[in-house]
Amino acid sequence: YSVIIVSHRVKWQVSQMPSDIGYKDGSPYVSFSNTDLLATHSVDSMLVKKTTGTVYPLQEKWVGQYGKLTWERVGLSKDSVYAELNRYEIDLSKAEFSADSARFINLNYFETPLLGRLEDKVSNLDNPKRSTYLRFMTYTKKFELSGVLEGIDYEGGFSMRGQRFIGSGQRNEKAKITIAKNDSVKLVAMSEAFVIDPKQIFS
Repeated sequence: YSVIIVSHRVKWQVSQMPSDIGYKDGSPYVSFSNTDLLATHSVDSMLVKKTTGTVYPLQEKWVGQYGKLTWERVGLSKDSVYAELNRYEIDLSKAEFSADSARFINLNYFETPLLGRLEDKVSNLDNPKRSTYLRFMTYTKKFELSGVLEGIDYEGGFSMRGQRFIGSGQRNEKAKITIAKNDSVKLVAMSEAFVIDPKQIFS
């Protein structure tokens, strides 16, 4: 990796050599194609894989297109939980970024991609697996998921925070968990938020 910007907050690096170097509107730029973009701070890191973008050094700005992010750093499979970017921008003086119109794939829960907002951040953690990032918030406000855990159905909104599935509702329309056994409903619980991980649900 080659360093493009470094500060006390974050170090940004790329995996490829520049594809173009020049000036635009009086400012220098450096472009990269099909590169990995890596940000690190302490032992934490975030990675945009196979992206294309341009660095404007004087503005400390990256303007990118395409790329893939995974939830590997919190222990989730890179093949079953990941996000794909469209166009995005990063303030390289910061250790974070966000992108709208991202496509989210979670094969554990959804058969088709979801569209929404993506947020990532690196921080001074002693164990990156405890991070609440990468985050994804879907634009769709209501889902019905059968078998979110064995014998449990879910209805409500959705987001990912780190390794956790966050089921969200609103004050006038709460999220709902239905627990059934032998085709008979045993319990219905409603809340403005549920946290769902592979082994348990809590509110």
